[in-house]
Amino acid sequence: LGTEGNLLALSLSAGVLGTALFAVSEMLEEFNLARRHLLFLCIYPVIGAGITFIMYTLLRGGILSVASVSGVDASEVINPFGLVGFSCLVGLFVPKAISKLNKVSEAIFGPDDRRG
Repeated sequence: LGTEGNLLALSLSAGVLGTALFAVSEMLEEFNLARRHLLFLCIYPVIGAGITFIMYTLLRGGILSVASVSGVDASEVINPFGLVGFSCLVGLFVPKAISKLNKVSEAIFGPDDRRG
């Protein structure tokens, strides 16, 4: 896969881990193992992986900027530990990450047009 593919796989794995931890903590707060909770436990990490992928591509694409050194491949500059930490945080706080993505999209595309 190369360095870029490895960083993507590492990011997605960490995002799934963070989201799974979030889902388990949410489930344990209610102390109720209904069927919908088990479905939530299975589906929520997939949602987290998708949000982590979006955040990763924004990070790598430069919208969420990281300092880079000119003449050096960006995949060599990114610290894998920082990427894993960032991806875990995105997974742990998926609702807040979605809110942040909403703010980014409003900055790019403008607020909703509510004309009837």
